[in-house]
Amino acid sequence: FSQSTVVDSLKRVLSETTNDTGRIDILLDIGTELQYSNPTLAMNYARRAQSIASSTRIVRFNSRIHRNIGIVYATTGKSDSALISFQKSLDYALQYGNDTDIGNAYNNLGIMYYYNGNFLKSLDYYVE
Repeated sequence: FSQSTVVDSLKRVLSETTNDTGRIDILLDIGTELQYSNPTLAMNYARRAQSIASSTRIVRFNSRIHRNIGIVYATTGKSDSALISFQKSLDYALQYGNDTDIGNAYNNLGIMYYYNGNFLKSLDYYVE
């Protein structure tokens, strides 16, 4: 499937989804599909997911929301903002004990520190 086909399919599902948890999940999926090809639009989807999660107090998506935001910051050259978002992602993942999100957060922090030239700190995150 091409990216636009996947995004179009997700948008159709989003338009038919009424529960907040499903909408958050789909918004994040769309953002993930767009994060490298259209980071501005990807950020908009992450922010929409964040808004729903915040207003409904659905906290289980917070790690993933901040991961998506961090990736957009990283792809647009905003490494300081990316590090802050990835740290928030890790904090939420640790708080809720989601092993997959914990691993993703450590990996993303390691990548950012590597690209910033802080190899020792990068290695610390990779071995976590």
